Amino acid sequence: FLAEGVYGSRSTMLVFINCIYGKLLNILYSLYAGIRWYSVLQILFLFASFTSITYVLMKIGGNCLGGLLSTFLLLCFSYEGYVYIQYTKTSGYMVVAGYLLLFYVLSPVSHRSESTEKTGSEHSPRNKSFLGIILGCFLIFMGALLRKESFYAASLFMLGIGLYEVYKLIKNTDRSILIKTLLRYVAPFAIVIVMVFAANLYHSKTVENSPEWNTYWDYYQHVTQLVDYNKLNWEGYEDAYSALDVSENDVLLYKSWSFGDSERFTTDFMNELLKVPAKRSVNLALIKAAVSEHYSILFAPNSITYGCVLLLCMFVLYCVKRKKFDFIGTYAIGVLVAVHAYFYYVERLHHRTIVLFWFAAFLMIVYSICREATSEKASFYWQPFLPVLVCFSLFTYAGCWIVDMEAYQEQKRELQGNVTAFYQSISEDKEHLYITDNATDLSAYSYDVFKAYPEGYLDNLACFGYWLSGSPIEQDILSRYGVDNPYTAGLEQDNVYIVDNYLIDEKLQYIQEHYDATAEIQFMEERFAFDIYQIK
Repeated sequence: FLAEGVYGSRSTMLVFINCIYGKLLNILYSLYAGIRWYSVLQILFLFASFTSITYVLMKIGGNCLGGLLSTFLLLCFSYEGYVYIQYTKTSGYMVVAGYLLLFYVLSPVSHRSESTEKTGSEHSPRNKSFLGIILGCFLIFMGALLRKESFYAASLFMLGIGLYEVYKLIKNTDRSILIKTLLRYVAPFAIVIVMVFAANLYHSKTVENSPEWNTYWDYYQHVTQLVDYNKLNWEGYEDAYSALDVSENDVLLYKSWSFGDSERFTTDFMNELLKVPAKRSVNLALIKAAVSEHYSILFAPNSITYGCVLLLCMFVLYCVKRKKFDFIGTYAIGVLVAVHAYFYYVERLHHRTIVLFWFAAFLMIVYSICREATSEKASFYWQPFLPVLVCFSLFTYAGCWIVDMEAYQEQKRELQGNVTAFYQSISEDKEHLYITDNATDLSAYSYDVFKAYPEGYLDNLACFGYWLSGSPIEQDILSRYGVDNPYTAGLEQDNVYIVDNYLIDEKLQYIQEHYDATAEIQFMEERFAFDIYQIK
């Protein structure tokens, strides 16, 4: 929305995304503003990522086995990419695919042979390896621009393949050319990683050079620690919160992302709130809770867990029968367990991160299977099983995702007409400032994936709390109407409307407790299924 200029003018500062990517989007929107470039680019990147993965797997494992395993991955993870589109997942898919492509085109030893003979010759790149190197580096770099945290997570997983490939390279290369061969192999990885860190440094310097955005970034780092890490819990800390003049209602609003009170909810105030909760103790209760949550994750109705768990069982059985240690698979599962445990402990184990972790881990397992699949024993084991796995994944995909998709489309059809009409009415009423609730705001339903918002479409819409709270974007919106705090705006100006379908009573209580004990709600109208109020 920032790149489109929905809340005013177009911005290259996209909060969680590197400003270099923001500049790219700004150029594209300048060329043609009618396309929603930020989603179109994601779809193109996803297509390039899945295509690269399919290419590598089919080259390594052959058209049949590699194609079946690629189909399995698509059935498990493509919905989360193409349909349930989200930057964290897109970034992870891109980085993982980029690394895999680099590993393939740079390896001097054929993946279809586990021969241990010395090569005795210098590294000879595959045909079109230069194009593969460029595409691999491009996917890694662009993925890192979307989410640097996804880049770090994906790199941690793919390090396992890198270590194995370097080991094989050292083992199979003549000592007289080993250093030169290693440098040629490592150079593309080193270059793209340096590019990523340089881009992050450029973004940091750009933020630092803008006092408004620098202040906002410090503010939002505190919000992330407090809200995203689930550090707000009333139960058990009543006295500590009361000492800070924080009520149970306040905690409820802050937890539900209605934290946009610019007078109270400051960085100093958040620092005090962060001191309240005790550190989580690693004890039997925590372990039981973790097992219970992961049990619910494993048996959630989706093709990711069903298909991946079945593949993992067959992979472990194969390794036991083969009586050979598989480094890549073991590393992948070890890292998967470790990051699950860590992110659960710090309370950041969200759906998007789970998808990223599982995709990286099981792509590594699939990669390992493809490497071994040309041996007669491996082929005898996997060839009968993989068609069954693909069919199973197809049925779970159809049984889970298609049903969800139909329900979503039905909900969207019901909502879209009202939502589009409602936000159009807001856009046409520039005399009033509208302040909505994060749960009430459904502006994402207004247009489809490909059609962009007009520039300045919602430059009279603010929120009681969301990811732009405290940013220069929202401050500009509020200042144009002579206010600076969403919670007191209705008390200060008569042209302020509150849009809230869920927590209007709680917000009134908050205002009465902290600003005006005599404040009252006045219901104005129900417009396209949205409740509109004024607070006096």
